[in-house]
Amino acid sequence: MAVKSESSAASSPLNAEQQQRYRARVSELGLDPDFHDGPWPVMLPVRGIDNLRRVAGLADMKHEQSSPLTAEKIESLTNMMARQAVSNHVFGVRGLADSKTSAALEQRFPVFPVLAYAAADIVITAANPLIINRNSAVTVFGKVTLKDGGYIIISVDAHFACEVLEKIPGGQSPMPNDITVQGLDGAPGNAGNSPGKAKNGDNGGNAECDCCGGAVAHGASNGQNGADGSDGGNGFNGVDGMNGPNVRISIGSLKGNLTVLQRGGNGGPGGEGGRGGEGGDGGKGGSGTTCGAFQPDGGRGGNGGVGGNGGAGANGGNAGNGGYLTVVYTPADANSGVIGNNSLGRGGLRGSPGIGGKGGQGGAAGARGGTAGEAGKNGIAGSDIGQNGRDGVPGQFLINGQAI
Repeated sequence: MAVKSESSAASSPLNAEQQQRYRARVSELGLDPDFHDGPWPVMLPVRGIDNLRRVAGLADMKHEQSSPLTAEKIESLTNMMARQAVSNHVFGVRGLADSKTSAALEQRFPVFPVLAYAAADIVITAANPLIINRNSAVTVFGKVTLKDGGYIIISVDAHFACEVLEKIPGGQSPMPNDITVQGLDGAPGNAGNSPGKAKNGDNGGNAECDCCGGAVAHGASNGQNGADGSDGGNGFNGVDGMNGPNVRISIGSLKGNLTVLQRGGNGGPGGEGGRGGEGGDGGKGGSGTTCGAFQPDGGRGGNGGVGGNGGAGANGGNAGNGGYLTVVYTPADANSGVIGNNSLGRGGLRGSPGIGGKGGQGGAAGARGGTAGEAGKNGIAGSDIGQNGRDGVPGQFLINGQAI
């Protein structure tokens, strides 16, 4: 996070009640509101799921439904699935069945690392955005000011909370929305290997006369053929996008219109097939000569090597599904509100096949009657077998309890 903190006890942007709530919440995290005033986060090692809900500021969150997960099933879950079960419980998506299930998860994860951001007054601009993308996170901000194209990106489970958020229109932003809640995008697949030019054929030997010059010791030899080019490597598949996180945005007082987008992570594009290697050039034919009455011809040039075939294009990664986003706010006036967009992640585009390598050039004819070699054939393009990744499914997005 790279944001500017503008705290001042003498000129606080919060009223007395807001200041009291802010200081109490910072203290609840085990931080001193007079000492810790951001903007850099502090890592909190949290033990126990109930403590995790308290630290996240979600202890009173009601669960929409119960999880079918039981203590006996915990052992068979991957770490990612088990962490998702904890997150769903903390954010009110699906409550854990009983204390045995909670205990089994706590045994699996003795400590839950949480990044805590706390600042009484921060300003977020396009040059200094707020990006929360490591560990689970909780923010406790007094006043947040978005101006000069400022934006916020959240890609991990988080509770973003502030007493006041003011958006000041103006400025250029690289992001189309003020707040984007998204799964991490998948990385692009690497391109296939493109081999270099194959080895050229050796030149043929020249004809030579005997020691006296009146007879032929040996004729000219032909140039050797160039080696065939190697095939290009197949591209690598794009990485799947991650599912969107569980996020709650709590704004005590909102001034201005705030745009919020939720989506799963986009799939990474598939890698292109590698280009086929060029065929090696044929060697030059050896030169002929004159040995008295004899005139041995020059050698034939070697043929160029065949170009290698291109590699196949790879599949694009699948997009992640949207997460669970809840926005709760109180408008400061009739002209303030939240405009939500429950979008979806896009599958990565397939990689294009690699082109075939050029055939090598035919070797030159040997002097005095030799013939030139033939050029090698070009390689063919790689297989166009890559598939576009699948789009994700929109998640759940609530604004003041209303689904969008």
